[in-house]
Amino acid sequence: MDRRIFTLGAAGVLMVLAGLPFSVARAHGAGVVSGVSSGSLVEYQDEAYDEDDEMMSWLMAMSIERASADMYLDLMAFDEDQAEMARMMYREYLGQYRDAAETVKGVYEKLQESMDYEDEEQMQKVWRDMSKVSSRFMERGIQLGDRFVGDLEALAFNDEQRAGHARVARARQRELARGLMATNYGDTPADLMLLSQKLRDPVDLTNQDDPTAAALLAYENEVAGASERFVTQTLASVRAQMEAMANADMDDEDMWEEYSKTYEQIQKSSEEIKAISDRYAQRIAGTLEGARRRDWDKAYNAALYPTVYAPGEFEKLRDAVLKFDSLTDEQRTNIASIEEHYEREAVAMNARWAAALDAAQKVSENWDYSADGDYEKFYEEYQKAEEESTAAAKARRDLDERFAERIRALLTAEQRDKLPKEETFDLDAVLRELEGDDGG
Repeated sequence: MDRRIFTLGAAGVLMVLAGLPFSVARAHGAGVVSGVSSGSLVEYQDEAYDEDDEMMSWLMAMSIERASADMYLDLMAFDEDQAEMARMMYREYLGQYRDAAETVKGVYEKLQESMDYEDEEQMQKVWRDMSKVSSRFMERGIQLGDRFVGDLEALAFNDEQRAGHARVARARQRELARGLMATNYGDTPADLMLLSQKLRDPVDLTNQDDPTAAALLAYENEVAGASERFVTQTLASVRAQMEAMANADMDDEDMWEEYSKTYEQIQKSSEEIKAISDRYAQRIAGTLEGARRRDWDKAYNAALYPTVYAPGEFEKLRDAVLKFDSLTDEQRTNIASIEEHYEREAVAMNARWAAALDAAQKVSENWDYSADGDYEKFYEEYQKAEEESTAAAKARRDLDERFAERIRALLTAEQRDKLPKEETFDLDAVLRELEGDDGG
């Protein structure tokens, strides 16, 4: 077996962060970062770290989002005093997690700087040190999250709240499963419970007379078992791998072969969670109508394909314009009509782009990374998929530009002057600055 195709958990993070030459990093690296969705982590974690810091994105992947913490409070039906205490506990938890992540980041950077790629023995030592740090960080992160969830139970003062805590515990397992998937595979299913709370009109999870809430409860119960199996299997494998990597020869083929035996089982559990999420996403969509259905579909697709469904030029312009107090009723009606036409055309554009990304990912996943792999065939297939993805992305951008121009055409000169200015830079000035004082 070629060990480059098999990396799990914190080991996978370690390899990518360390910049080590493992092909799995090339195959899944971009997907992992987008799967973690660092933008939403920043949004829901009070700017816990710089969203452009990919290393921190990796390290924060297994932390509890603020949106999840807010959902925990709703599930337990806390009063305002209890909720304020819980928020204080969450801030303490997040601060401790972030501190640990920043410490580990600094250690990784120092170890990476110390690595001598021409000294095999020294590289082995760096690997072992990184493995020890990765293992300790993973355990610390899980410990902090479990402690926070456990402390919430201590705040409960009646049977209803204690029953709500059982749902919180299931939510914690789902989030931990998603965090492990993000650091392992880069393809993370949406948590439908959490997604339902991020809608413009959140679902009342306590109202079981609501068919949407009932469908979410059924999802919650069914996905709980799959999440628990995945977390148990993955943590056991990661812990064993970290221990072995900290003590064994990194070229020990028996060690890598042993890990590969558990990979297929873990993958099956991962696919089970994804299948449950997909099935219930459709069921939940069937309980919604009109704007709520469109809101759900868009939120679900955005969770799966954040790059595709991130707000583009049209949506950003529309949102800015709708804040203008000077808009007339006629302008607002026309903008609504333009938006309706845009969304109809964007459905096919976005689906094409998402399909192209799936095709490129599939090529990477199916590629034989061993020495016997047909590199030329792989490159040809991947290049074709990348070209389609690029073309699909351009088509969506062109659509955005075309419909954004329609909105601009509705505005008065005074209103256009109030539009957010595009960020530009003076290339000549940059070049002059780079020349230095001596002009050289």
